[in-house]
Amino acid sequence: MKKITYVTGNFSKIMSAKQILEPLGIEVDNVKMETTEIQADILY
Repeated sequence: MKKITYVTGNFSKIMSAKQILEPLGIEVDNVKMETTEIQADILY
């Protein structure tokens, strides 16, 4: 079985990834990291 590590603290994203990928034989692991999310004030 292949395995990917999903770096997010969003539980819904993890569950969605598991629901889609695990039936395809891809195990989804999770790592939560404290990081700054870069955002822009200007939309292009």
